[in-house]
Amino acid sequence: MLREAQMQLLRWALAVGDGEDHPLPGALATLDHTAVWASGLSAYAGWLLERHHVLVPDDTRDYLRAQRHAVAERSQRFTVLEPKVLRALHAREVGAIPVKGLVLARSVWPTPDVRPMADIDIIVPADRRPSAYAAMHGESWPCIDQSANEDTYLGWPAEPESETIRGESPAHAGKIEIHPGWHETCHGYSIGNTAALLDRANRGDFLGVRCLTLDPIGLCAHTLGHLSAGVIRREARPLHVIDALLTLRALDRSDRIRLSDYLSRVDPRLSAPGLWLVRAADRDTRIVHGVAAGQIRRLGDHLGRVLATTPPARVLRDPSTNVPLNWRMSWARTNAERAAVLQRFAFPPRRELGVGEWGEGTARLWTRRILRGARRTLLGS
Repeated sequence: MLREAQMQLLRWALAVGDGEDHPLPGALATLDHTAVWASGLSAYAGWLLERHHVLVPDDTRDYLRAQRHAVAERSQRFTVLEPKVLRALHAREVGAIPVKGLVLARSVWPTPDVRPMADIDIIVPADRRPSAYAAMHGESWPCIDQSANEDTYLGWPAEPESETIRGESPAHAGKIEIHPGWHETCHGYSIGNTAALLDRANRGDFLGVRCLTLDPIGLCAHTLGHLSAGVIRREARPLHVIDALLTLRALDRSDRIRLSDYLSRVDPRLSAPGLWLVRAADRDTRIVHGVAAGQIRRLGDHLGRVLATTPPARVLRDPSTNVPLNWRMSWARTNAERAAVLQRFAFPPRRELGVGEWGEGTARLWTRRILRGARRTLLGS
C-alpha cells in the first residue's frame, strides 16, 4: 500500500511537472503523511501545486508549505556548509568530487530549494582518504561512523527532529559523507567503478570553490548508479527516480549515445535497474528507452526476466516489509557476494530489525524474519 501510494505520487509529479493534467493522487488528497514523506517529494509536490494552481484541502496545502519551508531551510544550511567542506579538502590537496544533493538540486532540478537532502556526499580518491580525515578533523567536524565505503562526519550538532515535518526538519544533524571511490551498497556487498567515474571528472568549481566536477554524462551515470542500488535493495525512492530522469533529460541525443558507450564500461547493475524504473514511471519513454534496453540486455536473461515480472512499485522503500532472499540472491554474481547476502540475511544489522537494543523482542523478530525469508524462498515468492 505504501509503495503503491508513492508510485502514484511519482507519476503525478512527473505528469504535472511536464504540464499535463493528472488526477490528484490519494496520498495528497487524503494527506497520507507517511507516503508523502517517504517519497521525498513533499516540497516538490507543494511547489507543483502552487505553480499549476491545483486546489487541495487546506490541511494538505498547509502541510506541504511547511515541508517546503523546512526543505528550503535545510538546503540553505547545506549550501553554507558544503563550500567549507570543499575548501578544507582543497587545502589538503584532496581531489574532491561533490555528488548528489546540492549538485543535482542546482544543476538539473527546476528550482533547487525543493529537493530534500539528508547529507553532503563527496567522493575522494581512495588513497586520499587519510588526508580527507585530517581535513575534517582540522575543522572540528566529528567522525561518527566509519565503514569500508564511507566516513560520516557531523557538520553541525544533532538536535531533536520535529514530529510535524517527519524527518525533513532543518534541525537534523548535518551529515557529511566522504566516500573513498565510487561504491554503491547492496545486500552486504558493494559494486562500483571508481576509475570510470574519475574519467568523467574535470577541474572546476562548485559553489565558488575549486574541486573536481563530473561532466553531465558522469553525473547521470552516478545518479543512475545510486538509484540502481536502491532498486536492488528494494529501497528506491521516487525522489531518486526524478533525479535520474532529470539528468537523462539534460543530455542531448548525442550525449545519450555517449552515455550508452560509457555505461558499457560499468557493471550493468549500476545502470539497468535504475533505467528500468525510470522507464516504468515516466509516460514519455523516448528519452530513456534505447539506453535502458541496451543496459538491461547486459544483465543477462535471468535478471531480464526478474525485472520483466516485477511490478515497479515493489522496489520502492517500505520499512514494514522484508526483501525476499531469492530477490537478493538474483543480483549477486560471485561466491563472495552470495556469501555476503546470506550473512546479511541470517544476521541483519540492528537498524534493519527496527529495534534499538538486543533482547527477547529482538531475538523473536530476528527468528521470525529468517523463517519468513526461508518460506518465501521455498515458495518462490
